[in-house]
Amino acid sequence: MNSLLRSDYNPFGAPSLSNIPVSSVGIPGISDLDNDGDLDILTFSVIGVKAEYHKK
Repeated sequence: MNSLLRSDYNPFGAPSLSNIPVSSVGIPGISDLDNDGDLDILTFSVIGVKAEYHKK
């Protein structure tokens, strides 16, 4: 089992898996945002311009 949490940045083509970006100033929100029983992550993109929503 892989313990790393990765996101697919190309969901409609060949998988482009990468670690979910977290900076020292942008603490991610980790909560069940869509009320489906799984934890979701809300964080900022690598350069901090866009918010990213990661759900399982």
